[in-house]
Amino acid sequence: MLNVLAGRIASGDVSGKVLANGKPRDPQRWRRIASFVEQDDVLFQNLTVRETLLYAAQLRLPSTMAQSEKEARVDAIIEGLGLSACAKTYIGSADKRGISGGERKRVCIGCELVTDPDLLFLDEPTSGLDAFTASSVVETLRALAKAQRKTILTTIHQPRTEILYMFDRVILLALGRCVFSGSIQEGVEYFAAQGFPCPPLTNPSDHFIDTITVDFRSPERRISSLERICTLHDAWVAATAHDVAKVFETADDEPEADALQPASYCNSFAKELGILTRRAMLNVSRDLASIKAIVLKTCIFIVLFGALYFRMPNDAAGGINRIGLLFLVAVHTTMTTMIPIISSFPPIKTIIKRELASGAYRSWSGFLAQTIASLVLPISSTFLFALTVYWIVGLQATLAKYATFVLFLCVHSAVACMIGVSISGVAPNAFVGQIAGSIFVLISLIFGGQVVDLPSVTPYVHYAYVGISQNEFNGLKIDCQRSSKQLCLPEGEMVIEEFSLNDVSLYWNLPANIALGTGALLIGAIAFHYKTRPVMKLSSTPEPEIVLESVSE
Repeated sequence: MLNVLAGRIASGDVSGKVLANGKPRDPQRWRRIASFVEQDDVLFQNLTVRETLLYAAQLRLPSTMAQSEKEARVDAIIEGLGLSACAKTYIGSADKRGISGGERKRVCIGCELVTDPDLLFLDEPTSGLDAFTASSVVETLRALAKAQRKTILTTIHQPRTEILYMFDRVILLALGRCVFSGSIQEGVEYFAAQGFPCPPLTNPSDHFIDTITVDFRSPERRISSLERICTLHDAWVAATAHDVAKVFETADDEPEADALQPASYCNSFAKELGILTRRAMLNVSRDLASIKAIVLKTCIFIVLFGALYFRMPNDAAGGINRIGLLFLVAVHTTMTTMIPIISSFPPIKTIIKRELASGAYRSWSGFLAQTIASLVLPISSTFLFALTVYWIVGLQATLAKYATFVLFLCVHSAVACMIGVSISGVAPNAFVGQIAGSIFVLISLIFGGQVVDLPSVTPYVHYAYVGISQNEFNGLKIDCQRSSKQLCLPEGEMVIEEFSLNDVSLYWNLPANIALGTGALLIGAIAFHYKTRPVMKLSSTPEPEIVLESVSE
């Protein structure tokens, strides 16, 4: 119900009308007067409270507003929500100490308050919080509603008595039907009048839930509870028939529109991209745990490759070892880049989807900014790996070939990142994304040119493998006099020909790899755009209206 009222239903059929002050919601103005706080408090863990709110203000407030005004509004929100003590504290996560659960919820509320909405929706704001923290959050909401005269609608399940009486009005739903709407005291009196008095020393919310919940413990209890619910619903419909009729008489007959049609954005695409990229880069640069893990991983593989292929000689065995080394280098770059990206992107995707639903920015800028930020650590790791491994294993000691090797691996890492972001952006969750990524990597390995000799099939890994192989073997002289029983090809070009490493020229290899990554990124961006497009369809069937009163437009 809350999602329908807020216009957050992206699929399914919804009948009836949602009226704000007796009129259908205006598509262009709805986002400006209404905000939605989701149940899950997903935030960038490496930003401070103030930074989180400030970036929300930069994205959602008009570009014509001065930066000083945006900062002043953020500071006012921080003070109003009681976040001054933790304004410079990192958000944190389950693995990183940060702010408390109640403070996280208030930060999420603050992100929606930057636009100064008249109507604020909250989906179970006390879920997962202890009794004291839950009471603190609801008390903050009540103070906000009173001080700033905002209409706040929230869902809540079985609150304790002190919390329950903080609400001015409650709506009780049973099987999707309204059985009561009014204050808590009115609810107690109404249920008593219907023959369901609240027992002494009992939380009214517990009594209401027990009364309007279907009891499935036996067929008899199920039928009895259904009859009780129908009785309460019929009684409420009869008691409010006059009020509903008045709404029908005063309601505007303008045709209903999509609740969330694309509206104008506060910033241009370029400015959005700049703000989002700075935020994403700041979050990545402060992720010390990931940085340490990547550095450690890189050092381990440098030592491993160095131990296996240390200073390879230019003989027949060295030539064969070079082929194995170069293929493993391409595979290593693929897997150590793509799989971590697929695993780390889903939480970020959740934040992007929430902000897109609020109309903060375009999906294209959000997807591209996160892709840019995702490139930093993998490319840095690959750059460090390529710089050191090249000399340790004894590849051709010329500056041109050294630079080409490093360039090819860095581009290969960037393409792996693009493909990983695209897979993760399309996949419904991290588990599916990891499976899809693993399948992609496996297929690339099979047809990469080392496992199966299919030179006409040139997928992703094959480009990097062929490129660095041609770079190494072109001009390489192999000493066949030092060879024993192994087949020896004295010229590196002969090795390229023998192992079918010449199907893509060195000069076309790099553009082909970049084109593959760009194509994958474009497909991922298009799919992500349509998967996250916040559109709600309302049918025109003549069902009863839902009315939101006292909402300023």
